[in-house]
Amino acid sequence: MNLIQVMLGWIDIREGSEFVRYKLHEKILDPTRVCIRQLFISLVRSILEYASLIWSPYYQCHKYSLQRIQNKLVCYMYYKEQGVYDAHVSRTWLCEKYKLVKLEKRREIFNNLYLYKVVNGLIDDQMFLSRLHFNIPTYNTRAVNTFYLPSAAQNNTQLNSPLYRMCMAYNRVQHQCDIFSDSLSY
Repeated sequence: MNLIQVMLGWIDIREGSEFVRYKLHEKILDPTRVCIRQLFISLVRSILEYASLIWSPYYQCHKYSLQRIQNKLVCYMYYKEQGVYDAHVSRTWLCEKYKLVKLEKRREIFNNLYLYKVVNGLIDDQMFLSRLHFNIPTYNTRAVNTFYLPSAAQNNTQLNSPLYRMCMAYNRVQHQCDIFSDSLSY
């Protein structure tokens, strides 16, 4: 009996029909690994991302400590699949292999989604919307950011505030998507 079955004694992992026939790249995977990934996504990652619109870490040491949790999972899954662990395998490659997006990238996506929903009226947040400053150029130019931000933030608190962070994140990807005309597809 493995650790997961001991912790979740009332769930027999190997009996779930959706796990038994799970295929990835024409290779049938051990249902326990698939279940570990799903448990991580539903239990652990949800805690790591709870209210990340507000508290998103900005020091590299804090970002790394959160990402390290996901890295440990993908290393464990690789070990279970291969039988041995190779320390030279890239964590980024392992995240791609197991279809797990880096946590920092997910926080940036959530920021852009929230901004999209506020601007398009899908979320009623009048206070947030009133503080957005749209950049309207005096003449037609291609190199214009959608949201106006002061050239330099006065301090780290302002630089990493949710409003400033969301506007900066959207200004970085504005050439890939349009917040006003693109539709939201899941």
